[in-house]
Parts: sequence; C-alpha cells; structure tokens
Amino acid sequence: MKYLLLIGGSLGFALVFLGGWIVGREPLSSVTQASFGCLAGAVLFRWLGNIYARSVRTVLLEREAASRAQPVAGDSEAVPSTQS
Repeated sequence: MKYLLLIGGSLGFALVFLGGWIVGREPLSSVTQASFGCLAGAVLFRWLGNIYARSVRTVLLEREAASRAQPVAGDSEAVPSTQS
C-alpha cells in the first residue's frame, strides 16, 4: 500500500505542478498547489488500492467457498446400495 501512496503522491504533484507551470503561474504558487495535489493523489490511490484489495479478497473467498461446495471427481461418498 505504501507504494500506491508514493505513486499517487508523485503523480499528483507532477501533474499539478506541470499544469501550473504550463499555464504560467509563479513557481512558488505552483509548488504550493502541487503539494495539495500530492496529498489528493496519495489519498485517491490509497482509496483505489483498498477497493482493489477488497475485491481480490472477495473473489478469492468466493472461489474457495465454491471449491468446498463441489465434490472432488474421485471422491464419491455414495452409499453402496444393498440389493436383495
């Protein structure tokens, strides 16, 4: 998760700073706004990472439950019939 924070923060900082620089803002103003972009990007990437991890965990639990519900091919627990 910390890598997602680093990536999100770096991307947020870079995008906001470059956007401010292209528009022609003062460098100090661009850096100040980019620091807020860094925070927003990190929080956004952490939130998305949590959603991704939760859905992967859910899929794995569902697959495990499905595999427990299905009998294995060689495992037949059929009771032998007694014919008289």
